[in-house]
Amino acid sequence: MLMLRCPGDMPKGTVIEPIASHLDIYPTLMELTGIAPKPWLEGKSLVPLMRGKVAQIHAAVFTEQTYHGRLEALRSIRTERYKLVLRHAPTGPIFRQDGPSRKVMEAAGYYDRPLGTMELFDLYLDPMEACNRVNDPAYQTVLEELHGKITAWMKETADPFPGGRFPPIPNA
Repeated sequence: MLMLRCPGDMPKGTVIEPIASHLDIYPTLMELTGIAPKPWLEGKSLVPLMRGKVAQIHAAVFTEQTYHGRLEALRSIRTERYKLVLRHAPTGPIFRQDGPSRKVMEAAGYYDRPLGTMELFDLYLDPMEACNRVNDPAYQTVLEELHGKITAWMKETADPFPGGRFPPIPNA
């Protein structure tokens, strides 16, 4: 969740539902302050969404994680309805922290959920991402489309993920 208080004639109390990325925050702040965005920025301003001038700014957003306390290489693509997650050498459990959140995750059955190398979720029918649809024949067209897009994105960004060559980080 991101909350902004904007100057001028920006509509108050607006809630934006379409997908966005943290990469969109900087271009948004630049536009709100009247600074011309740099052409190399990957994010897009959220201002057109906030003003109700467009229905969406992204058809899909990509995410990546390589290290988070240990090697946890994953890439994902998310559209309004679907999310495809690719993992390199998945290990578990998915949620490794102690504290109040752990109890909630355990109660929901997510703490020890096995991780697949590829997971496809239908976020309309399964917002909690409990049912992997990667082997469901009804979702093969969606799987192929999203896999093609994320593969192209990884090539475009020279991502080491497809080859799995991740340099070790000491003490990670």
